[in-house]
Amino acid sequence: MLRGMLHTSRTPKIAPSLWVLVALAFLPLAGCGGAGGSSASGDTEDAAESYTVRGRVVGPSQQGQALKSDHEAIPEVMDAMRMDFPLEDPADAGRFPAGSLIEFEYVVDGFDTRIRKIESLPEGPELVLPGLEPAGE
Repeated sequence: MLRGMLHTSRTPKIAPSLWVLVALAFLPLAGCGGAGGSSASGDTEDAAESYTVRGRVVGPSQQGQALKSDHEAIPEVMDAMRMDFPLEDPADAGRFPAGSLIEFEYVVDGFDTRIRKIESLPEGPELVLPGLEPAGE
């Protein structure tokens, strides 16, 4: 009778496939400093990757915390597209009117991304923006 009343604790078995999924989830973290067309910059940003990007301003977004821009392809990172870029300095949101051609540094630090060092391009450069018409046209 006592035997049936005793509680035996058993550790649940975890399927081997679940362990594989857990290991794969952390695999990208192991290769964060990988190669690419980028350069790490600054002592505090050893893991950050940065890319020089050209684009056309659509306008400020996210309550002035980001700049919406059509940008050229970033080789081995992403195709040309329209996207919101978080600004390192929100004061930059009002510096460039819609349609301005700009060049900036796109910084990727893990899941944190931002743009900085935004400069106007001189008149005349031809941007490669396949399928992206200027906003409002």
